[in-house]
Amino acid sequence: MTTSSSSSSPSSLEDPNSPFFLHLSDNAHTVIVSPSLTGSNYISWSISFLLSISIKNKSSFLDGTITAPDLSDSSYVSWLRCNNILLAWILNFVSKDIASNVFFMISAKQVWDKLKERFAQPDEARIYHLQHKLSGTVK
Repeated sequence: MTTSSSSSSPSSLEDPNSPFFLHLSDNAHTVIVSPSLTGSNYISWSISFLLSISIKNKSSFLDGTITAPDLSDSSYVSWLRCNNILLAWILNFVSKDIASNVFFMISAKQVWDKLKERFAQPDEARIYHLQHKLSGTVK
Protein backbone atom coordinates (compact mmCIF):
# COMPACT_ATOMS: atom_id res chain seq x y z
CA MET A 1 0.00 0.00 0.00
CA THR A 2 1.39 3.37 -1.03
CA THR A 3 0.75 6.43 1.09
CA SER A 4 1.12 10.02 0.09
CA SER A 5 3.62 12.01 2.08
CA SER A 6 1.89 15.26 1.13
CA SER A 7 -0.75 14.77 3.79
CA SER A 8 1.78 14.16 6.57
CA SER A 9 4.38 16.81 5.79
CA PRO A 10 4.08 20.18 4.08
CA SER A 11 5.82 20.78 0.77
CA SER A 12 8.84 23.07 0.72
CA LEU A 13 6.59 25.80 -0.64
CA GLU A 14 4.28 25.56 2.38
CA ASP A 15 6.86 24.89 5.10
CA PRO A 16 7.96 28.18 6.75
CA ASN A 17 11.27 26.51 7.66
CA SER A 18 12.10 25.83 4.01
CA PRO A 19 14.29 28.34 2.16
CA PHE A 20 11.86 27.98 -0.78
CA PHE A 21 8.91 29.22 1.29
CA LEU A 22 7.65 32.67 0.33
CA HIS A 23 5.30 34.42 2.72
CA LEU A 24 2.45 36.48 1.28
CA SER A 25 4.29 39.60 2.43
CA ASP A 26 7.42 38.61 0.48
CA ASN A 27 7.08 40.65 -2.68
CA ALA A 28 9.25 42.90 -4.79
CA HIS A 29 8.25 45.96 -2.75
CA THR A 30 8.99 44.51 0.68
CA VAL A 31 11.27 46.90 2.56
CA ILE A 32 14.39 44.87 3.31
CA VAL A 33 16.92 47.50 4.32
CA SER A 34 17.18 51.25 4.58
CA PRO A 35 19.00 53.30 3.39
CA SER A 36 19.84 51.97 -0.05
CA LEU A 37 23.37 50.97 -1.03
CA THR A 38 25.35 53.94 -2.32
CA GLY A 39 28.77 52.29 -2.32
CA SER A 40 30.41 53.92 0.67
CA ASN A 41 27.85 52.34 3.01
CA TYR A 42 28.40 48.79 1.71
CA ILE A 43 29.48 47.22 5.00
CA SER A 44 26.48 48.42 7.03
CA TRP A 45 24.10 47.86 4.08
CA SER A 46 25.28 44.28 3.48
CA ILE A 47 25.05 43.39 7.18
CA SER A 48 21.51 44.80 7.35
CA PHE A 49 20.51 43.06 4.12
CA LEU A 50 21.88 39.69 5.26
CA LEU A 51 20.14 40.04 8.61
CA SER A 52 16.82 40.76 6.90
CA ILE A 53 17.04 37.88 4.45
CA SER A 54 18.27 35.44 7.08
CA ILE A 55 15.06 36.14 9.00
CA LYS A 56 13.24 35.14 5.81
CA ASN A 57 15.50 32.05 5.49
CA LYS A 58 16.94 33.17 2.14
CA SER A 59 20.66 33.70 2.91
CA SER A 60 21.53 30.25 1.51
CA PHE A 61 20.74 31.58 -1.98
CA LEU A 62 23.46 34.23 -1.62
CA ASP A 63 26.12 32.18 0.16
CA GLY A 64 26.04 29.40 -2.44
CA THR A 65 24.50 26.73 -0.21
CA ILE A 66 21.54 26.57 -2.59
CA THR A 67 22.51 26.65 -6.25
CA ALA A 68 20.41 26.74 -9.40
CA PRO A 69 19.09 23.27 -10.25
CA ASP A 70 18.89 22.03 -13.83
CA LEU A 71 15.97 23.40 -15.85
CA SER A 72 14.49 19.90 -15.93
CA ASP A 73 14.62 19.56 -12.13
CA SER A 74 11.23 19.84 -10.44
CA SER A 75 12.67 22.34 -7.93
CA TYR A 76 13.82 24.78 -10.63
CA VAL A 77 10.62 26.85 -10.58
CA SER A 78 10.79 27.20 -6.79
CA TRP A 79 14.46 28.18 -6.98
CA LEU A 80 13.71 30.71 -9.74
CA ARG A 81 10.94 32.36 -7.70
CA CYS A 82 13.24 32.78 -4.70
CA ASN A 83 16.15 33.93 -6.88
CA ASN A 84 13.95 36.51 -8.59
CA ILE A 85 12.53 37.88 -5.34
CA LEU A 86 16.09 38.25 -4.02
CA LEU A 87 17.13 39.98 -7.26
CA ALA A 88 14.20 42.38 -6.89
CA TRP A 89 15.09 43.11 -3.27
CA ILE A 90 18.72 43.78 -4.12
CA LEU A 91 17.90 45.97 -7.14
CA ASN A 92 15.27 47.92 -5.17
CA PHE A 93 17.73 48.74 -2.38
CA VAL A 94 20.78 49.91 -4.31
CA SER A 95 21.26 53.27 -5.99
CA LYS A 96 20.19 53.57 -9.64
CA ASP A 97 23.83 53.82 -10.75
CA ILE A 98 24.75 50.61 -8.96
CA ALA A 99 21.61 48.82 -10.17
CA SER A 100 22.40 49.67 -13.78
CA ASN A 101 25.75 47.86 -13.45
CA VAL A 102 24.25 44.58 -12.23
CA PHE A 103 20.79 44.67 -13.79
CA PHE A 104 21.44 42.03 -16.46
CA MET A 105 22.92 39.40 -14.15
CA ILE A 106 20.63 36.39 -13.85
CA SER A 107 21.26 35.14 -10.34
CA ALA A 108 21.04 36.90 -7.00
CA LYS A 109 24.31 35.24 -6.00
CA GLN A 110 26.08 36.73 -9.04
CA VAL A 111 24.82 40.20 -8.13
CA TRP A 112 25.70 39.73 -4.45
CA ASP A 113 29.22 38.58 -5.30
CA LYS A 114 29.71 41.48 -7.74
CA LEU A 115 28.63 44.03 -5.13
CA LYS A 116 30.96 42.47 -2.59
CA GLU A 117 33.86 42.45 -5.06
CA ARG A 118 33.26 46.07 -5.97
CA PHE A 119 32.55 47.63 -2.57
CA ALA A 120 34.01 45.45 0.19
CA GLN A 121 37.54 46.78 -0.03
CA PRO A 122 40.03 45.95 2.70
CA ASP A 123 40.53 48.87 5.08
CA GLU A 124 44.07 49.57 3.83
CA ALA A 125 42.91 49.92 0.23
CA ARG A 126 40.02 52.10 1.29
CA ILE A 127 42.29 54.35 3.38
CA TYR A 128 44.71 54.71 0.46
CA HIS A 129 41.83 55.55 -1.89
CA LEU A 130 40.47 58.19 0.51
CA GLN A 131 43.93 59.69 1.11
CA HIS A 132 44.53 59.84 -2.63
CA LYS A 133 41.16 61.49 -3.14
CA LEU A 134 41.86 64.02 -0.37
CA SER A 135 45.31 64.87 -1.71
CA GLY A 136 43.74 65.64 -5.07
CA THR A 137 41.30 68.12 -3.56
CA VAL A 138 43.97 69.90 -1.50
CA LYS A 139 46.13 70.80 -4.52
